[in-house]
Amino acid sequence: MGGAVDKAFDVMEALVEHSRLADIAAATALPHLEDLQRRTGRTVHLALLSGDEAVYVAKVEGDKPYRLASRVGMSLHLHRTSIGKAMLAAMGDDEVAGIAGRTGLAGRSPGTITEVGPLLAEVAATRARGWAEDHEVRARARRAAVVGLLGMELVTGEALILDGGKHITY
Repeated sequence: MGGAVDKAFDVMEALVEHSRLADIAAATALPHLEDLQRRTGRTVHLALLSGDEAVYVAKVEGDKPYRLASRVGMSLHLHRTSIGKAMLAAMGDDEVAGIAGRTGLAGRSPGTITEVGPLLAEVAATRARGWAEDHEVRARARRAAVVGLLGMELVTGEALILDGGKHITY
């Protein structure tokens, strides 16, 4: 076979393997995600690092009257989400800066970090705190925090929500 065909097969094989790992992670974590949702009443996500993005591989919907605009398979910029910041906190500063250079740190709202220096400072604060936060980065009046868990890959789940100044912990 030709080089282009071989490369296409290699890419397809990698995608299938990544999908298989995501399915295993989601199935393994599901009871814990459901327990966290029951304890908090909030939507809970599981995300895996995929290249320079996070991808939701599991979601347990909260029992609140509002719904988060998220879905399994949705990709997220690492600098714009608490899930992404938790993932960045597990990396070295050079790797974080490299991702920032490749992705461009596009803004979404006034709360979005769009420069490398402030991103590195936020990642350092995340490491020191032990959890990542976002404050009105994706939506007004929405705050979230995430605790990262290390395993086969970095996996995150929503473990603490900051809702209108009220802390709800798990």
